[in-house]
Amino acid sequence: MRHADLRRRWRAGLRWLLMVVLSQPALALAAPAGGPLLAQNDDTTRPARPASTESGTTVLYPDIGEPYRSIFSQIVEGIQQRSRGRVFSQKLGAATTSQEVLDELRRNDTKVLIALGRNGLRMADTLNSGLPVVAGAVLHTSENDAATVQLHSLAPSPVLLFTRLKQIAPATRRVLTVFNAAQNGWMMKLAVDAARQQGLELVRYEAADAKAAARTFQEIFAEAERGRDAVWLVQDSVAVDDTVVLPYVLEEGWNRSIPVFSSSLAHVRRGALFALYPDNLELGRRLGSAAQVAAGSGTARGLLPLQDTLLAVNVRSANHLGLRVNTTELGVSLVFPTP
Repeated sequence: MRHADLRRRWRAGLRWLLMVVLSQPALALAAPAGGPLLAQNDDTTRPARPASTESGTTVLYPDIGEPYRSIFSQIVEGIQQRSRGRVFSQKLGAATTSQEVLDELRRNDTKVLIALGRNGLRMADTLNSGLPVVAGAVLHTSENDAATVQLHSLAPSPVLLFTRLKQIAPATRRVLTVFNAAQNGWMMKLAVDAARQQGLELVRYEAADAKAAARTFQEIFAEAERGRDAVWLVQDSVAVDDTVVLPYVLEEGWNRSIPVFSSSLAHVRRGALFALYPDNLELGRRLGSAAQVAAGSGTARGLLPLQDTLLAVNVRSANHLGLRVNTTELGVSLVFPTP
């Protein structure tokens, strides 16, 4: 792998890590706490552009600071590489109204929208433009979010996760997980088939709230067998509470030598064995390609897991579990603890 590509992946991982551990993630991935949802053009000092003679794609995404800005910029770069026609970027901030966004769409003869982040998704829904919408870079997705759009979740594909699990901890035969049905019912459907493909038994426990999740994890670790079982932490704000559930799971996994792997990058920094996280440029390329298909068909729907991923590994946890991890052979992009 070229050094330039390694540096790109390393920077991408650090940006995602910063994003998920910042104290105000809602700035990028959730709607503002109050007031109308507004938008801001890339350059508010420019006069209005004349109508474009070439139809194109418009990307809606939040206008906020780092590390979010670099993440969205990389995704947009990937979209541009896969899009036919022009790509227009519409940053969502506090300067212009949704009506002005609609005016921009008409002026640019937009045929398909790409919405990034929760703000982008909310704006696309608010516009009611009638255009097909492809969305991505949204945390904690559900099937309801994809009722009228094609939504590419940030939750990694279980096929990719379980493939990595067998590479890193090949003796694993059973995967135990706790989930909230509203957030991850769709993911569990995919996970059943993914586990079967890898010769794994998937044991799923549903939790309605954080207390139920905590009790379930206690039961899991009371019965988990070293060398056979692994615990999967899904992206779930109910079942995997960061303040209570996560510390307990990581501590019990360490004490009992049970591998804990995750769908969230930040968990690897805190001790999870490994996680998959987005390759921003490749995600953008996928969104760009999907948008071209949607523009041709006039529609786009469905909830899809993240397919374009990079690998982060906690070598301290791997060593504690007696696992030999060759970071070069596995193509690891981020290593924790940081050397």
